[in-house]
Amino acid sequence: MDSREKVEAELAKVKKIDGVKALPPSSSRKEDLMSQGDYPAKLQSILHEAPDGEFAAFLKAGWSFVEESSNRAEAGNSVYRRSDGQIVIAGPTLNVRLAENLSDEECRNFLSELGLSVKRQLKFAPNLFVVVMDEERSEDLVSLCLNLMSKPQVLYAEPSFIENLSGRNSEQP
Repeated sequence: MDSREKVEAELAKVKKIDGVKALPPSSSRKEDLMSQGDYPAKLQSILHEAPDGEFAAFLKAGWSFVEESSNRAEAGNSVYRRSDGQIVIAGPTLNVRLAENLSDEECRNFLSELGLSVKRQLKFAPNLFVVVMDEERSEDLVSLCLNLMSKPQVLYAEPSFIENLSGRNSEQP
């Protein structure tokens, strides 16, 4: 299985949770943070399906969740669920690898024409870029990646997800 097939298989396992946005710790005022029990019933039922401790791990890290209709949702990140129930939050970037026959300038122009801004170029593979969507784009992150991969210049495009890594303990003994 090549990189493109692996990315496509992973994207097929991820579905956006409609109606929910996650607010990063920097945009969540301390007094606005809620415990899991304080969330409206709609959010509780959606987030309750996450594996044990996962929702609590995001809350402990300072994330908060709001209904998409909330006036605070504009600053939020989309929330997704993997087929195993794991909750992941869309990060601000995606990794895009372009065909090796393209020059650096061709790559950057191609990405710019698609409404993507290059944050940096990764050196461990040719034509691999970390990009961010221009603010005018409102496309779902997974859909964007699939759309990008339909273009012959794109070898693969994968979102950066923020996720709880179970088994890691950040508590100091």
